[in-house]
Amino acid sequence: MISTQVPQDQTVLDELVKQAQSDASARMAEINLSQGRVTLLGSLRNATGGSMNFHDDKIWSGEIFQRYQDVVANGGNAAFSLLANIQNGIKSAVVYSGRNVNTGGQHQCGWLVAWSNPQDRHAKKVYVDCGPIAKYTNINWGSIETELNKSSANSSHSDPSTGTVVQARIFPMEDPVHSGSDGIIIAEFK
Repeated sequence: MISTQVPQDQTVLDELVKQAQSDASARMAEINLSQGRVTLLGSLRNATGGSMNFHDDKIWSGEIFQRYQDVVANGGNAAFSLLANIQNGIKSAVVYSGRNVNTGGQHQCGWLVAWSNPQDRHAKKVYVDCGPIAKYTNINWGSIETELNKSSANSSHSDPSTGTVVQARIFPMEDPVHSGSDGIIIAEFK
């Protein structure tokens, strides 16, 4: 996969991190877990200028506790959460589609975020990609998993043909509720 990496807008991601950390305790209170489980809380921010629609997802390990939103309005945040046995960790991905209105809205686009939240709290990874929706009609999930495994805790990508941008970060919770492996993922789509 040819990838154009872009510097992350640290200010936006830092704001999303602060919001996610402050929301974590309330969100975790809703999840009643037994010992030996791990939780990942997610927040996806839509800054495309238009609405985005759920397109596809993949779960390699874990299970969804709070589903992805079908539609995310411009400026909106879509919250979701996943659970897993701590030994297996959480590894999954989601794709949203829509038009990047900020760049004219001529292209139907896709934004992908994949993450790995393993038992080792320092081995969290995130991988992102974006571009024409045609890239996401028959997704090669094996290739996405390979890229995810090579990634780090921060990822960003831009596609010059559509003007789309996606950036994401995965990190441990400041005050984990169920396990020291509990994590948070945030992403912004432009």
